[in-house]
Amino acid sequence: MSTPSPSLPPKRQDRFLKALGHGKAAGRWLHRALPGLALVLAACATSSPTSPPPPEGATAHFAIVEDATWLSGPDGTVPQAPDTRPMDAAREARLLARLQQLPFAVEYPFAGCQDRAHAAWLTLPGDLRRDVFKVWILGGSLLTIAFDGAIHPRQRPDVAWDFHVALAWKDTDGTTRVFDPVVLGPTPMALHRWLDALHIPPASVVLPLAPQYYAFHQVQRGQDAAFDKGRTPFNGSFYPYEGPLADENWIPHNLARDAVGAVLDHSSCTPLTHLEPRPADLGEALAELAQRGCSIDSACAELCQLYAERAALWTSLVHPRIASLDATDDAH
Repeated sequence: MSTPSPSLPPKRQDRFLKALGHGKAAGRWLHRALPGLALVLAACATSSPTSPPPPEGATAHFAIVEDATWLSGPDGTVPQAPDTRPMDAAREARLLARLQQLPFAVEYPFAGCQDRAHAAWLTLPGDLRRDVFKVWILGGSLLTIAFDGAIHPRQRPDVAWDFHVALAWKDTDGTTRVFDPVVLGPTPMALHRWLDALHIPPASVVLPLAPQYYAFHQVQRGQDAAFDKGRTPFNGSFYPYEGPLADENWIPHNLARDAVGAVLDHSSCTPLTHLEPRPADLGEALAELAQRGCSIDSACAELCQLYAERAALWTSLVHPRIASLDATDDAH
């Protein structure tokens, strides 16, 4: 699988920085972080093609880090720990009813985990939104250049992720339940069952965090790929879905891309079918077609129309919740 482009297009970088508007320090930090930002937003994410497969029969070893104070960003900021109070059965039933109604394209596993998890959180009522958190799996190849290997569902070895994330909560018995429809289907499972369903390479970390974090920053790509393997490791800092990310509808467009990706196997649109395992390229191609009004041959026009319809649907589901996020939380 090819790795997404390590930087945003220049015009998009300018819009990102202008829209953020948080001062010179933030601007300097984001200029350093932007190369890694595109990698994170592109997929769940695709693993470096230079990483060799793990030895046959290798056993995965990872750490579950429940204390977020072990983690910090470049400025020393520690991510917020999750609220893990148990949820009673009635509230959990309400939660499941909401989550299982969401139209995720679960047949497309190559990307979108952070979009699914964040969209699921945003669409919840304020009282339920406070009862959930996210569980991140950061692969060893994302944390250090020393370890190789990718995360993937055990039944899909053709998929390769540097990281993975899903929505979670504590049930009435205090058991952590994970909602990950791509890996587990529509029924949530206990944390250990979720982890068992994934191939997790050595030196990975499982990290429960507060739900407001959408993605994370990575260090800038080095100059010597022979020395650093061309990787951009995680730098310890997470960020929310706001500013230019929300203004440019990243989540709706990514989830719309996934909806198209899920049906590419049955399409005769040659310009798009070969992009199925390359989510960043597929998303860019669909956005360009949509900007031209889907004025293309019939097979591709149908996919373009699906993309436009799903983007509009997810925008209607997600973005009103962003606008009312603070007010909704304060009202409960």
